[in-house]
Amino acid sequence: MKILRTHQLNKWARNGRFSLRFDELNRTPNANYDTFKKAIEHEDPAISANVLWCLINLTIFLLEKQILAFEKLFGRGGDILLEDKINYEDRIALKEYLESELKIPIDIMMKDYAEPIILHRALKDIRYATRS
Repeated sequence: MKILRTHQLNKWARNGRFSLRFDELNRTPNANYDTFKKAIEHEDPAISANVLWCLINLTIFLLEKQILAFEKLFGRGGDILLEDKINYEDRIALKEYLESELKIPIDIMMKDYAEPIILHRALKDIRYATRS
């Protein structure tokens, strides 16, 4: 991470005290910004930078895991039915991201706005995503 090198800060050791504390926080059910707020906004820039580095690596790991799941689910292409309401820009960004990573065409539908027959087919195939 450039900020660590630029400011000559040390990256945490994988089994170090701070890294293990991050792992502990990460196991918190329904973790969100508030879970990591104290560390992200810490007065020591080394702690802030390392926590952000850990969160970036965690995000990459989870996205790669999600992409693999979509590859298994869709193979050559398919539809995604979202139960959660997301705005249009986020839906388009998700579609473009998945298509670029998976190299397959993806259609994203919102459950609340899907036509009844399409919704029935989507639910029958059990190929829908939820936040759980």
